Amino acid sequence: MTSLMRKLGCRDVCTLILVSLIVGTLSAYMHLPQVSLPVGNPGLKYNDIVYGVFYPRFLGSPNSRYWYNVEPIYSISRGEKVCPLPYVDYMFEYPPLIALLWYISTCISIKISPYGSDPGEFDPTTFFIDVAKIHYIISVIPLITSLLVTSLLIYSVKSVEAAIIWLLLPSTILYSTYNWDIICASLALASLLMFQKRRYLISGLLLGLSIATKIMTVSIAYVLFVYLLLNLLGGKRGRELLSFLSSLFLTGALPYIIVLITAPRGFWDFISHHSSWYCENCLYLILIHNVFDPAHRLLAVLATSLLAVVLAMAVYYGTSKSSKVEICELSTYSIIGAVALNYVFSPQMILLISPFVVAFLSSRLSLKMYVIADIASFFIMFFFFLDEDLRAFLNSIGIPLEVKFNPWGIDSPVQWIATIRNILLLVVLTVGLARTLRLIRHPVK
Repeated sequence: MTSLMRKLGCRDVCTLILVSLIVGTLSAYMHLPQVSLPVGNPGLKYNDIVYGVFYPRFLGSPNSRYWYNVEPIYSISRGEKVCPLPYVDYMFEYPPLIALLWYISTCISIKISPYGSDPGEFDPTTFFIDVAKIHYIISVIPLITSLLVTSLLIYSVKSVEAAIIWLLLPSTILYSTYNWDIICASLALASLLMFQKRRYLISGLLLGLSIATKIMTVSIAYVLFVYLLLNLLGGKRGRELLSFLSSLFLTGALPYIIVLITAPRGFWDFISHHSSWYCENCLYLILIHNVFDPAHRLLAVLATSLLAVVLAMAVYYGTSKSSKVEICELSTYSIIGAVALNYVFSPQMILLISPFVVAFLSSRLSLKMYVIADIASFFIMFFFFLDEDLRAFLNSIGIPLEVKFNPWGIDSPVQWIATIRNILLLVVLTVGLARTLRLIRHPVK
């Protein structure tokens, strides 16, 4: 860190550290359990770490669909401080690296919770509420660290102003400690910078860890793989491709294989959970209004397959006689496409895109459209739990809507906001790739 500060400038680095800690702390406090709702809005309070994953498992019935082995949860309910294993004792819908962080935070929280020292007064519900708060505080440590690292990486690529703009984006503030996406983005961004420096082994290791955090960044791995493969076919040494792929397998594929071997039921439930999910804020809801229609997944497969072909062409033509900086730009388009064209686009997944857009895209128009998309993603959660109230308000000013709570339906203002976000990202993606593909017709001389 000392050498980095000298290289980048101590004043700028110190500023970024301060702003990152302020943003991270604000985000964490907003979502902290047992703290009052920010401006009375539950959408600003909700987070996946506690309300989406911890509470359904540990405050729900032990006989629920989540638990494979109920003995650990019964033991804890009796006051014994044991640590259940994700994938093994209960269903866990996140990738291996997140499962490891989750196990560490939940286990430490169960062990150190001061509640329950007197077994005669032990109440499981009160105990788990206390554990949830400690678990969340521990969980945000790597999240805020990743936020800080990402801001420094953006600064190293562009400027301190760009890094601060990214930190102050509404979605960065709201979602940095909402889920684990910022860890995935930070690792992938570091991988790209290592790739630029031709440190392919380290790049593969970092990108593999990113994939073990959230599989979306396999899109970036695809672009880098195509680039190195084309280099090999062009007569360059194959050691670069071998180093990248071997390290990528070690940290990206091997963790999934280990889970498959050691906890096959947990692994296949993890796969089933994601492969059968509904159209969550997805682009295709404009065409097919039933969120549970499997056609959404089919359209996503077709769209991402087309994207893969276009990206391969763009890598070939766009980097044939230019620098590797363009690989970072194409990688940015790959992650935009992987997220925006997917049938699941949870609002916090915008964090998988924003660091790359700010760091590698130079078009002012694209950046302006992206900022609007980021703001829209923020308002998805802002209005999510207020959907019925928002419908009633729009009805009162003459916009006819059925007054009910259904933020998932295309008739919901929440989905109108999501659609604005999705279309803007699609425009950024299309315009950017079209500009690159013009090299096919007008190659660099």
